[in-house]
Amino acid sequence: MSEAIVSAYISRKLALVLPIVFIFEGCIESFDGKSTDYENSLVVDAAISDQPGPYQVLLSRSRPFGTANSLPQTGASVCVTTLEGVCYPFKEVAPGKYLSDSAEWRGQPGTTYKLEIDVNGIHFESSEELLRSTPAIDSVYYELEERYTDAEEVLSGIALFVDTHDENNSTKFYKWTSIESWEIKIEYPIDFNLWKCYDSDTSKIIQIATTRGLSKNVVSRHELNYVSTEGFRLGSYYSLLVQQSAIDQKAYSYWSEIKQSNEMAGSLFDIQHYPIRGNIYNTSDAEEVVLGYFEVLSIQDKRIFISRRDVKDLNFPGPSCYSVWDGPPPDPRFLPRRCTDCTYHGGSLKKPDFWPN
Repeated sequence: MSEAIVSAYISRKLALVLPIVFIFEGCIESFDGKSTDYENSLVVDAAISDQPGPYQVLLSRSRPFGTANSLPQTGASVCVTTLEGVCYPFKEVAPGKYLSDSAEWRGQPGTTYKLEIDVNGIHFESSEELLRSTPAIDSVYYELEERYTDAEEVLSGIALFVDTHDENNSTKFYKWTSIESWEIKIEYPIDFNLWKCYDSDTSKIIQIATTRGLSKNVVSRHELNYVSTEGFRLGSYYSLLVQQSAIDQKAYSYWSEIKQSNEMAGSLFDIQHYPIRGNIYNTSDAEEVVLGYFEVLSIQDKRIFISRRDVKDLNFPGPSCYSVWDGPPPDPRFLPRRCTDCTYHGGSLKKPDFWPN
């Protein structure tokens, strides 16, 4: 699957929740709290874009509070359709995971799409969603910065920001996905082939912004991430891929509520304090709670690379393996594996295609 449609492979743990009276902003319908049974609700995580596929649709069922794992929804019929009635089918490749045919199609800006799902004779569909064009990213940059932890300890690191604007004024709502990649270099490899690994992670923090109410359609210094010198991220070479999409007010309101409900986790499928309805519904029963959102996105991206030399003025922890020996070890074979094998830390030996030589 291409980077542009990576959807932050997320842990899916929806809960049975306490009823809370809440009115959603904008076009999202209100929730009156009268119905309290949200166990076994259909949960949908779905997106298509103008980037190469395949695209994926994840289907599951919500579980009671305290249940560790969600229940995948298998055996569904999944299709993305256009206003002209063209159906692009998705095939179930793993329990609850449905993929499109990447060679067949990709989303086209200016086209309206709808997600349709059939489960055991029940038909679900999304509202019609326009794939709107996204303005380019002006810049992605970083600044050295110290911050305090909750324990009042000082962290040394970098804050990463994005700037953008829309001179055509076609959107006032923005959403970003950040994908980190970094080198892992260990101090005393026994085998030189195990000296350097590569790892990556997609941020689970929901990043959205609006220029509504501003005199200019400009987003300036929107913080995407803070990376400290702890761990391996800034120890050798670090990269951040930023993917930007224009969204509408309805999607912005939805993600605002998800963000507010679960600020730290930032995931649709983490435990929510109340059910947040998206743009998907049961066509035969509008009162049934369906959780999730069908996103139709165009994507503009920009990548930044940061070397250890670029951030040499930060405070880095001392070599961790020196604590095993009083000074450099006489023989690496006597060191623990964390000091001699980069794969111990979860990295891959395969260098990413985009990584500099």
